[in-house]
Amino acid sequence: PYAPFRVGLQSYSLRHFGLDDALARTQALGLTYWEAFPNHMPISDDPKVIADYQQKLKSHDITLLAYGVVDFNNDEADARKKFDFAKSMGIRVLSAYPKPDSFGVLDRLVEEYKIDIAIHNHGPGDDLYDTFDKTLKAIDGHNPRIGACDDTGHFLRSNISPLSAARKFGKRLYDIH
Repeated sequence: PYAPFRVGLQSYSLRHFGLDDALARTQALGLTYWEAFPNHMPISDDPKVIADYQQKLKSHDITLLAYGVVDFNNDEADARKKFDFAKSMGIRVLSAYPKPDSFGVLDRLVEEYKIDIAIHNHGPGDDLYDTFDKTLKAIDGHNPRIGACDDTGHFLRSNISPLSAARKFGKRLYDIH
């Protein structure tokens, strides 16, 4: 009903509930898309855990499109664990809070895995990404798969129009909260 958009829920909104209850509540809302909060689905490389997550999503008719917010630094092994998990779950976008030293690693991994990074703004007091200008500066010159997440609530707390931010991000807007 929201075409052409895929409207879903960032499971952080249901952070006070366990995974099964959060999925059931999402289904009761009539939503079929999800961005999983790491507390609902901790990153794992265990095939049984992955299969369990996938079965729970399927049984609730929910498609997992995104995951996050995850941190990145220049530790490639740690970043690969996150990308491997995303690939095994069929995730298209990782909403992320990358440290400035992580972009070299991310440039390579987004291309290798074909998974987008959406830099998440955290609002007032966030030294890295509290404004769209800071996010745009951070992604300038980097792989086009590294883009932005427009967290509307955080932009409003920063007295920034989320619509203005979305327009500024343009084709590099990969996620909206």
